Amino acid sequence: MKIIIFLIFFSYYYCLSAQEYTYHKAQLHCHSTNSDGFMSPKSVAKEYFKRGYEILFLTDHNTMTPSSQYSIPGLLTINSEECTFDKHINGFFINHTLDASGMNAQQVIDSIRTQGGLIQFNHPVKALKNDWSYNYSQFMGLKDGPDFIEIHNEGTDMIPFGKFNMNIWDSLLMSNRKIWGTFSDDMHSLKEYHLFKSIDIGWIMILTNSLSEDSVKAALLRGDFYGSNGVEISNYYVKGNEISISSANATKIMFIGDYGKILSEVNGTVASFKRTTEKYVRIVLEKSKFLGINNEYAYTQPVFFKDSPVKINATDSILAQTSIIKTCCDTLNICLKTEKKSDVLVEIYDINGTKILCANNIIEKIGYNEIPIDISFLNSGEFYYTLDIDGFSTRQKFNKI
Repeated sequence: MKIIIFLIFFSYYYCLSAQEYTYHKAQLHCHSTNSDGFMSPKSVAKEYFKRGYEILFLTDHNTMTPSSQYSIPGLLTINSEECTFDKHINGFFINHTLDASGMNAQQVIDSIRTQGGLIQFNHPVKALKNDWSYNYSQFMGLKDGPDFIEIHNEGTDMIPFGKFNMNIWDSLLMSNRKIWGTFSDDMHSLKEYHLFKSIDIGWIMILTNSLSEDSVKAALLRGDFYGSNGVEISNYYVKGNEISISSANATKIMFIGDYGKILSEVNGTVASFKRTTEKYVRIVLEKSKFLGINNEYAYTQPVFFKDSPVKINATDSILAQTSIIKTCCDTLNICLKTEKKSDVLVEIYDINGTKILCANNIIEKIGYNEIPIDISFLNSGEFYYTLDIDGFSTRQKFNKI
């Protein structure tokens, strides 16, 4: 499935050509014999690859299995772990094992951030004898995380009272916490029986133009993905306050707004909605089955609007760049178009988020402009710049050669 995205930032148009983006199927939560799973890491990878997955995060309990140990051609494997104490938290894009025994949630978050990782709270529910639950107040008390909440864990969803309370997610969104919702298998053993299937029952579709760790990480941070257990999104775009979406197999589309209120409900495969005063809008697509048993769904991430404040995790401040990477030698040329006299602030950061340079410019000329920034003093490597024009900001990665 291919989507063409033109990067248009309100009245400022960057000189960037259209990029081809594609959805890639990814699994965020599964286990191997390195913890309580029943298949070797390599066997897990092969089973997911057979089912069309292109990205795999192997998340064994308190064990980070190096991705090189289960890498196979055609499958991007990413270092991950399920940090396990009285709660379960996934750390993605980490570089060594984190033994979470005896830790609390904030300590785990801090430890994952130290490794440059992203954070997902897994199945935050109370199911039978297990209490992995986290309520609204507890989430609000956390600093710098999480990035994701597992809103559908297809394993715990089958347990009585094991489904996540979506009111918690909507309340967090209303409290200006930008947290994305995910689907996953939480696969431990290979079961193919219809009602007891354990693999390929919950996944995310990541929209990116490159199957690399950097691009996948950036897409996850931006929320450029949707969760699914069977419903496929064909086209989806937001223009101003208008949202349009279509699906190849949905039977109903619901637009959800503040505090989980259903704003619009459409039977069919195509729907649109015009936002008025809502802080955010997210979409639920449903494929109904006989007697409503085993209905399939897809959930988009919430769309926050320009006039809605959002609290962004610290990692976002430097990593949520676009997927278009510039290559520069001694000068970084930033090309843009303005429609009025504008104040422009450019800041350059290294890969760790340390600010290196700050440059202020006033652009008098209306139309296309180019801002040259001297970067001859930088060593070769990857950097980021942020561009702020009259209060509107964007971020971009570049390589210095």
